[in-house]
Parts: sequence; structure tokens; C-alpha cells
Amino acid sequence: MRFISLCCQGTYGAIRKNMEWTGHYIDILKGEQFTPEYLALNPKGVVPILIDDGTIIRESTVICEYIDHIHPVTPLQPTSAIEAARVRNWTKFVDEYVHLMCATLTFTCSHRVTMKRLPPDKVDTLIAKTPDAGLRKKKREWFNLGFEGPEFIKAVQVFEKMLADMEAALVNHEWLAGDSLSLADIGVLPYVNRLAMFTMLVKWPPARPRALAWFARMKARASFQPASMSTYPSPWPTISASTARKAGRKWKKFCSLFSHKEFLQPRQFDLYSDQRSPQALRLLAHELASGLDEPAAP
Repeated sequence: MRFISLCCQGTYGAIRKNMEWTGHYIDILKGEQFTPEYLALNPKGVVPILIDDGTIIRESTVICEYIDHIHPVTPLQPTSAIEAARVRNWTKFVDEYVHLMCATLTFTCSHRVTMKRLPPDKVDTLIAKTPDAGLRKKKREWFNLGFEGPEFIKAVQVFEKMLADMEAALVNHEWLAGDSLSLADIGVLPYVNRLAMFTMLVKWPPARPRALAWFARMKARASFQPASMSTYPSPWPTISASTARKAGRKWKKFCSLFSHKEFLQPRQFDLYSDQRSPQALRLLAHELASGLDEPAAP
């Protein structure tokens, strides 16, 4: 199963401004981002990077801002101070919280399923290739604990906040930062699309009609297919009927937890601390631990 990096999707969405460029696909599931050649370009072993006239630009948000600066046709950075501040708030939230939690979500829902088919030594080799010791530790936890892991619960909380904030931002505007498409929309889109591809978006409680309408507008843009979908397999792989039934049952139980007084209440959710409700974690882990992580049929 091929997944293009979400950071790459964001930069690809920004770079499609009738610019001439050459792309190079890095297979992150094969660990190509950890080859000596790539690490010489980005010692962190993450994608994407942009090389412009010999200069290496790293970090997806920085790349998007750089592209918009050197090619200001149909600018994606607002001139209004308040809208520019909103863009920065969104990109900061994505960089500091959503991206890491999406890594947890994706690894648990997809990469882990693929890796569970491998012998233990192969799993160890793949995890060991991650240069950052902290991330290696997290990947081991994600692999061992799956849907029972506390990081998965935290990922759900962060995505809940993202969707709630989107719904609020879209009350008076068509786009996240104001009346025009901006880097805020470009930056958030890959993460909303990831929820959609895992069939979570339309089922996520409570319903977020404005966020869903925003996603429909983004999908209608000419850049969506090449930026967000072109490197995924076609048709998108389907899971077995038994897995779908189990996942459906577990998802319904998961949705019921959103109304639980211990789960996702504002006083319980603090981005700047690690406070979690033990009861909510136990409930959610119990409901999600089986079924959803059953390997898909080959």
C-alpha cells in the first residue's frame, strides 16, 4: 500500500501554480527516506524537501511559504493582518499537533496492519531505521499497543479539536482564514482527506456540515486529484467483509463514547498538558482494541 506523505500533499497543493518542477517519489514504507543519499539532503529523514537552484528548503510549511513568495500569482498568503494571523495559527496547529497525531493514526490504522504481516526481525529492522530515538520509541508503542495505546486516544482528541475549530471558523467565511483560499486550507486539507480515506470523516460525531462542505469545495478544485490522490493505489484497496462488519460495530460503539461525560469535554482536553481521563481511555481502548486492527485480506 503506497501512502504519499501528507506534508508532500500540502506542498504539492501549493506548488501547482503553473510552475515547472520535477518531482522524485520517495517510498517511505520502504524506508527510502533513510538512505545515505537522502539523509545527506535532510538529516531528519523526513519528506518533503525542495531544491531550488541548489538551495535546499526543508519543512512543508516553510516550503509552501517559499513557493508562494517566489511565485505570487494567485497568492495563498493574505494581505490582511488578521487573516494572515489566522493562517499562521492554523499552520502552527498543524505543525505542532495534527501532523504527529496523524502519524499515530496512520501508523495504527494502516502501516501497523502491513507490518503485522512481516516476521518480527523485519519489523525490528523497519523501526530501527527511524533516526530519531523518540520517534522509534513511539513507533514501537504504536505497533505493540495499536488501538489500545494512549497515543491513539490523544490522536482522536486532536482531530476532534481540529474539526471543531474548522466548524467554528467556517461560520462566517467560506475558507478557514477568511474569504479567500489560503495556506491554511492547503495545510489542513491532507489531514481531513486522511480521515476521509479511512472512512472516518462522514461518521465522526457530532456532524460537522460546514467542514464537510469545505472538504467538498476543496475536492472540487483542479489541484485536488493530482496533489492528494495521484500516488495512492487505484482503486483504493478494500478490506474484507468480516473486517468491515467488525469495524462498523466498533465504530458505532466508539461514536457513543463522544457523549460520555468523561470523554472529550473541554475541561478534559488541554493541548498544553498530558492530562487524560483514565476512564475514557479505558472505555475507548476496550471498544477499539479488537476488530479495527484485523489485517485486511491480501
